[in-house]
Amino acid sequence: MTVDIDFDNGYVYVDGQQLDESAYIQNGITRDQYDVEFPQTVPEGHVFVLGDNRIVSKDSRDSEVGMIDQRCIIGKVQMIYQPFSAFGWVA
Repeated sequence: MTVDIDFDNGYVYVDGQQLDESAYIQNGITRDQYDVEFPQTVPEGHVFVLGDNRIVSKDSRDSEVGMIDQRCIIGKVQMIYQPFSAFGWVA
């Protein structure tokens, strides 16, 4: 998988497809405090993480965080509560 970020227009692309983040991203995306170059290839068994408050989030755009090994992820999504139109249990 490849992640690319268009910082000028505030769009994130995964494998060339623009993500629709309009339901939860309201303040754009910046490169000001980040040191990772794009595009990034996500290694097998890892995930690229982005916070929803992109202006202050410390996430995979920072080399101190980088890609997260899936073996380190211990949580599981069970319910969606925002946006309210998608409220419900995850199968």
